[in-house]
Amino acid sequence: MQMPAAPRSRDIVRLESVTRVYGSGVSGQTILHDVSLSIPAGQSCAIIGASGSGKSTLLNLTGLLDKPTTGQIFLAGADMTQAAPQVCARVRNQLIGFVFQSFNLLPRLDALDNVALPLLYRGVSRQAARQAALVQLEHVGLASRR
Repeated sequence: MQMPAAPRSRDIVRLESVTRVYGSGVSGQTILHDVSLSIPAGQSCAIIGASGSGKSTLLNLTGLLDKPTTGQIFLAGADMTQAAPQVCARVRNQLIGFVFQSFNLLPRLDALDNVALPLLYRGVSRQAARQAALVQLEHVGLASRR
């Protein structure tokens, strides 16, 4: 399955009127309400706020780990709002770098192979993936833990 064709866009991330409600009816809880934002390609941003303000929900939506109740999510110009799970997985692997708040490491792999694993999924050779992973571990000061 191929990723959707994306028109050229200056924004790597764009959310339009995104709302996320958990539950339904009177017990429904609105976590995000009518959020719109854009992040241009090459720009870094921080999402800060009080506990319970919706930061993790926003990141889960942007990382295609969840779907909005209403609104649209665009990544690199492609509307990902209704994308199939397989397409979302491919986009996460090829377009998004995701660092989880908790450690989602595979216990049977060492740090080097945990970092190299997404590259193997992309079809990079094991040797090249491990070399690239080592560079990244060195970059963040964790080469000694490889």
